[in-house]
Amino acid sequence: MLQLMIATLLNPRLAAPQVFRWAFGHNELVLAAALVAALSGLHGGISRLLVPLPEEFENLIIATPIGMAIIQLVSIFVVAALIYRVGRAFGGHGDYLNALKTTVWVSLAGLALALISLVMMLVAPILAQMFELATVFWMFFIFAVFIQQLHGFESLFTTMAGAFGTLLVVAIGVATALAVLGVMPVGMEP
Repeated sequence: MLQLMIATLLNPRLAAPQVFRWAFGHNELVLAAALVAALSGLHGGISRLLVPLPEEFENLIIATPIGMAIIQLVSIFVVAALIYRVGRAFGGHGDYLNALKTTVWVSLAGLALALISLVMMLVAPILAQMFELATVFWMFFIFAVFIQQLHGFESLFTTMAGAFGTLLVVAIGVATALAVLGVMPVGMEP
């Protein structure tokens, strides 16, 4: 498992087919997603102890480990559905189960990098922030490689552009929904 994690972080093209060959069914992946979400919430809680959120964000759901875990869990399933549906819409041949394997596994890989960042925060906060920024870009690359492998797309660049476009549309949709519902941090209302 550790070797596959290292391969995922260093050479996702080789790791993706190994992840897709896992014989996990939907129920096992749901449990794995719940575990990843719980670990993510725990990580977020520890992170907030080291670097507290600004005061205007304290009452939001992201301020609590349980809230963060719920958001992570929902995100895993939403992203899996998007990977499957959008990929199929563009001629891909991947299935939902492998899309779910992708989101669970890549989320776990991202969590491993986040733990490294957490340790770095204790030693060198500035370096940790630079590492976190690099991690965001690298994790996006890893997701794109997994999506490309899942759907059999030829061009990684086109896959990355499609993933970025989908992310942008979803972000705008979520921001609009939150604005309509009035879910904004205190002090950020118009």
